[in-house]
Amino acid sequence: MDVLKKVPVREQDAKVRAANFEEVCLGYDKEEAMCEASRCINCKNAQCVKGCPVAINIPGFIEKVKEGDIAAAYQIISESSAVCVRRRASARANVSAASRANRYPSASLSGMLPTGPGKTA
Repeated sequence: MDVLKKVPVREQDAKVRAANFEEVCLGYDKEEAMCEASRCINCKNAQCVKGCPVAINIPGFIEKVKEGDIAAAYQIISESSAVCVRRRASARANVSAASRANRYPSASLSGMLPTGPGKTA
């Protein structure tokens, strides 16, 4: 297989997608995914791993897709820290929002809303 030749990703036809809000990219079926995964050249110092902000074992994932073992590929993706990173970022955002509301009560929306019948802000 020519590693430079990409497997094109299936997409909705332009006329179809002009009339809906569904996902344009339809993705790969199993055979297409296996073919695309076979393009991996198994770099000694894989730049894909170095560039991944959530430390996914990309070579392991690609290898399992190449073998057609989609369940094992999913397991490898699931072992990544992606969920934990999102939780930490979300928790940090919640704490930040709460601390802003405590420091600047006028910025808190709840303090600006009427609380009873006939009340106005």
